[in-house]
Amino acid sequence: MNRMRKSPWRIMSVMAAALLAAAVAGTTLSCKKEPFIQTVYQTPYLALPPNPEDLVSLDVRRLREKEFFKQIMVSRQNDSAYQETWRNLIQALKFDPLQEIDSLVLADRGTPKAGENPFKNTIWVALGRFDNPGEKMRGLYQWLKDQVLITPPPFTESTYQDGGYKKFSLEARSQYNEKMVISLNFAFPSNQLMVFSFSPSLLSESLEVIAGYAEGIRKDQVWLEMLKRPN
Repeated sequence: MNRMRKSPWRIMSVMAAALLAAAVAGTTLSCKKEPFIQTVYQTPYLALPPNPEDLVSLDVRRLREKEFFKQIMVSRQNDSAYQETWRNLIQALKFDPLQEIDSLVLADRGTPKAGENPFKNTIWVALGRFDNPGEKMRGLYQWLKDQVLITPPPFTESTYQDGGYKKFSLEARSQYNEKMVISLNFAFPSNQLMVFSFSPSLLSESLEVIAGYAEGIRKDQVWLEMLKRPN
């Protein structure tokens, strides 16, 4: 019985088809949206969750160079109470927000209920230099414990899903209003980007946008038209 020898070209074509099929299958199984963080570096407000009621964007780097801002900072030097509070915060954080933050976006989504933290529904996105976030959070904890909150627990550290974004959260009552519970929630998607909210759910929504799982404010056509951005 004679066996027909297969053409080497046919064998190679079958192998190529098999490899292509395997590649496609592998891509399908591991497919997810690309992280959106590179776009956020260029346009920070695009990290916001959908449906904000108000939005403020500050170019802190340019503000630092303005003469009126320099004059404000000089006048603050004569306010001993302000200087002591600010100096203690910077020493605790080992971080000067006015020097290390270059861009800041603030948005809110509705008015909190009476008796709640008035800033509960705000979300903050900052670009700057945020090396060693764990060290900063430990310093912030000590400052909050001394100045703001009643016997707060240490920050709980976790990681956001597969993005590897470091998260830090704590909750405690205010020293200025014992009935008010304050929740502090930070995330550091990179050493250039920080997201903060008094609401854990708002923080999670923003991280979903940055990780590429949600559109956030991009699906809000009203805001996009106001911001003069086509997409």
